Amino acid sequence: MGSVRKGHPRVQGGDKVHRLAPLLLLSPLWNRGVHGYRHILIRHRADFERLAAGTYQNWRDIADLAMDSITRDPDAAKLAGGNQSCLSRVIFLRNLRTNQVVRQQIIRMYVRNGDNNIATVYPAGTQCP
Repeated sequence: MGSVRKGHPRVQGGDKVHRLAPLLLLSPLWNRGVHGYRHILIRHRADFERLAAGTYQNWRDIADLAMDSITRDPDAAKLAGGNQSCLSRVIFLRNLRTNQVVRQQIIRMYVRNGDNNIATVYPAGTQCP
């Protein structure tokens, strides 16, 4: 299993503190419970490709930037249903050639509370509820 992101912010949940673990290659493609990198690849790649337009970066660069930014300093961190926590943050995307901000976008990331693996990350219209 390989990891994409290392960093361990904490999410408060009652009297329990959760630490985030790296994004791992977790489920096989055919598994209905696909999560982690393969879920992002299958379900959210096109979302991140749209965000990458005009930045001279690829979708994985944008997804990695989003996970890194959320991991370091989430704008919102809340417990979610299904034994998960939701973390979100606004990221600012720059064109690497001109250094101009191309767009800003809210990104949500869900992590599993039991092992703190990243389940998914995707562009959203609002911060975690």
